[in-house]
Amino acid sequence: MAKEKVASSGSGSGGVGGDGPRWFAVSRFKREDEVFFLIYSAVWIVVFGSIVSFKLYEGLGDLGYMAIGLFVATPYFLIPLLFPTKVLLDCLLACLHLTIELM
Repeated sequence: MAKEKVASSGSGSGGVGGDGPRWFAVSRFKREDEVFFLIYSAVWIVVFGSIVSFKLYEGLGDLGYMAIGLFVATPYFLIPLLFPTKVLLDCLLACLHLTIELM
């Protein structure tokens, strides 16, 4: 009930308190992740767009497609593993704590 009241308050523009729509999370840590993934999405779109525009796919075999796919997908897995944010660490610690309690 309280969430509905907060969401409906304001000038009806979608934001809390009439601030307008909120594009990114309020939490700084979540916002950093969102911005990274938004920027990197543009990178892989440009990579695939270049491959299609210049018809580079004609010279690529199965290994070429695999290499491009791995090149584009790797940052989505490596960046969070190598540079975990506070939100991810808190989530992992909560899961670990829950697992220990269940034992």
